[in-house]
Amino acid sequence: MSRTILFSMAALLVSSLTASAQNGSSSVPLGSPGTVTLSRAEYDRLLDLASRRPSPIDVAPVGAVLNRAEIRVRVDGSSARATMRIDGDVLRPGVVKVALLKGATLLDARLENRPLPVTAEAGAHVALVQGPGPFVATLETGSALAFSPGRGSFVLPVPSAGSVTATIDVPGDQTDVRLSSGLILRRASASGRTTIEATLAPGTPAEVSWSTHDSAPSPAAARDVRILADVKSIVSIGEADVRLIALVNATVVQGEPAQIVVPSPRATSSAARPARRWSARIRAPGKSCCSCSIPRSGGISSC
Repeated sequence: MSRTILFSMAALLVSSLTASAQNGSSSVPLGSPGTVTLSRAEYDRLLDLASRRPSPIDVAPVGAVLNRAEIRVRVDGSSARATMRIDGDVLRPGVVKVALLKGATLLDARLENRPLPVTAEAGAHVALVQGPGPFVATLETGSALAFSPGRGSFVLPVPSAGSVTATIDVPGDQTDVRLSSGLILRRASASGRTTIEATLAPGTPAEVSWSTHDSAPSPAAARDVRILADVKSIVSIGEADVRLIALVNATVVQGEPAQIVVPSPRATSSAARPARRWSARIRAPGKSCCSCSIPRSGGISSC
C-alpha cells in the first residue's frame, strides 16, 4: 500500500516538471513576498530611463521688457511737468522688478487704473509688476528749470524702452527749441506757445533748451504817484533885502516817483531878484531823506 502511494507521488512530480518544461524554459520564477520580479529587458529599460536627465525648462533671459514710451511735457513758470505712458511685457511668472526711470523726480505712478508699487534702487525707480503678461504704466515727473540770459533749459529723464517719442510744449511764439540728444521731427506755434515732436535716445537723459526771438517785454504800467506836502515859510525883512525861507516836507504815500520837482517862486516886481537858494527835504517810505537845491536862475530842481 505504501509503495503504491510513493510511486503515485513520484509520477505526479515528474509530470509537473515535464509540463513546466513544455510551457517554456524562459519563464521568470516568482520571488519572495514583498519583491517585484522583472525580466532582464524591463530591468535594462528602467536603467536607461533613470540615466536620462530631464530637459531644462525654458526661462526668459530677462524678467521684463519696455516696448514703447510716449512722453508729453509742458513748461510753465519755473518747472516742467511730464506725463509718460510706458508699454511693456513681464516675461516671467510671479512678481517681477521692472526698472522704469533713472535720475527722475517721480510725482505719481499708476498701472492702468490702480496705483503702481514703486521702490528706489541705486538711483532708479523700480516697479513691482505681476507676470507674465503685458502692462501699461503711467508716470508723472517734474523737472526744475535753469535760466541764463535769453535762454531756459531742463533735463528730461528718458525710459529705457525700445522706442521713445516726446511732445514738448514751451512758452513763446516761434521759439528755438533744441535737444542735446534725439531728433526733432516737427515744430508748430500757436497761441503764444511752441510745440515740438521728437524721438529720443532710450535711456539717455535729454537736455531741452530754448531761446525766444520775441521783443523785450513791455514795462509794467506805473502806478499813480501820490504825495503829501507841507510848506512852512519864514519871511525876514532886512535893510537891503527881503529873505524868504521855505521848508517843504513831502511824504510819498503811493507809487515810486522817479523824481520830485519843486518850482521856485517868481519875483513879485522887476526890482526884486530871484532866490539864491532853495532846499527841500523829501521823505519816502523805507528811504532816508534827501536834500534838493534850486539854482539862482529861478528854475526847478529834482532829486
